[in-house]
Amino acid sequence: MLMSESLEIGEMLKQAMTDRYGAEALAAHYRAFDTICSATQDRQDAVVHLLDEHRLDLMIVVGGYNSSNTQNLARICAARVPTYHVADDECLVSADEIRHRAVGSKSRIDTGMAGRNW
Repeated sequence: MLMSESLEIGEMLKQAMTDRYGAEALAAHYRAFDTICSATQDRQDAVVHLLDEHRLDLMIVVGGYNSSNTQNLARICAARVPTYHVADDECLVSADEIRHRAVGSKSRIDTGMAGRNW
């Protein structure tokens, strides 16, 4: 989950506890701890900045298929540019083929790149 989504959920829970118990009793019913990894947030911010500041033809996100951090980076990118989530350098099969996981899917795909006009 993105940091902003996590914080939004926390605020919703805080508001629910305030509505139920009142602001004066909030401390007895609600506490939040920000344990989100700053490196993860830095990478998410960096990719958003990259997408905002540069016209990109595509994005290749390299990282483990089981990494939620990598999956979130791919999801952020896929909303704005064609994105290929690859596990490692072996997924770059040739200049004409890339082996990747479709964003939001568990399926691996081999995509031919020949003739693509980026």
